[in-house]
Amino acid sequence: MAHAEYLAGTAFNNTSLGYVHSMAHQLGGFYNLPHGICNAILLPFVETYNKQVVSERFADIAKVMGEKVEGLSKEKAADRAIDAIRRLASDVGFLQA
Repeated sequence: MAHAEYLAGTAFNNTSLGYVHSMAHQLGGFYNLPHGICNAILLPFVETYNKQVVSERFADIAKVMGEKVEGLSKEKAADRAIDAIRRLASDVGFLQA
């Protein structure tokens, strides 16, 4: 387990996990919530903030998630991705849509 934790820590460090992951640690520690649920709760809010500068990446995420984005602006396509993320979290019982 120690080796697995080391590898996970190295992977986290090399991928620059960002705000969602950092805030999920704080939220989970303060409210004694599972880390994955905290990530699911925070992800749509952080992604809404991030879309200001990387909307084209979210448009790609929307496509991968099966959203119809043809003919939409990058910002509208990004909104579709964030909505799909919210629905997924709701579908698995992490959030209320």
